[in-house]
Amino acid sequence: MAWANYPPDMERESRISRVAELGPQMRHENRRATTRSSGPLHSGLSPALSQPLIASVRPHRPRQSSATVHQAEDMTASEFVKASVQEHRSDLLSLNVAYMTWLFTEVDKFLGARCADVVGMEAPEYVASVLDKLCASSPPEGIFYLVKRQGQFSAMGGLRSLSADTAEITRIYVHPDSRGAKLGELILGRLLDDAAAFGYKRVYLETAPFMKSAQRIYEAAGFIDRPPYPDAEVPEAFHERWRFMERPLSSNVMPLNRP
Repeated sequence: MAWANYPPDMERESRISRVAELGPQMRHENRRATTRSSGPLHSGLSPALSQPLIASVRPHRPRQSSATVHQAEDMTASEFVKASVQEHRSDLLSLNVAYMTWLFTEVDKFLGARCADVVGMEAPEYVASVLDKLCASSPPEGIFYLVKRQGQFSAMGGLRSLSADTAEITRIYVHPDSRGAKLGELILGRLLDDAAAFGYKRVYLETAPFMKSAQRIYEAAGFIDRPPYPDAEVPEAFHERWRFMERPLSSNVMPLNRP
């Protein structure tokens, strides 16, 4: 489950501010104009949308280790791409099949129940059946990202609407070859920023009991446990063992630390 950093972009900041002001109204109009499909979508696991102005006197900054500097360079080298099924189908399939195959295998081992039997199909078939729905939303309703690092799409994560004021963070995943560069934190931070900019008041997510590293990231970002919520993707048969979390999007929640 998985974070990314963009250089300052004043045009983008202005555009995001306008979206934040109009987000709830635009989602309301979208709902009236179209009938949104129902049914579960899978969840898993941003740079700041605005950058602070540089003060005339620069504050003292502690010396960073070379490892920290290299890690920050890796994070700033990550590129977020809004996913389109038509344009990115093969990359979406590749990452989602890798993620769901791993998830099905771990569920089988950890919960003692064959996930494919509960879902009714194997992981690749399941991915193909929900792929179009995964990327169906557009801002300010939701968004799905592919994250490119060193020229390859190596991570993903999305945001989808559950109600007028609640969004769900879904499918945060980093390919094993790209782990260790804090991409999980980058994606989570980006999606939290997007959710606030789109006008949502809170975000939900669900995470498997064996995803301990992801849960530490969520807890550090201010997520707390909550009961299962409607329209979660995880089958109801697993709810008792699964973990469901939420985080308010308000000024009294500490911002995420990003370089």
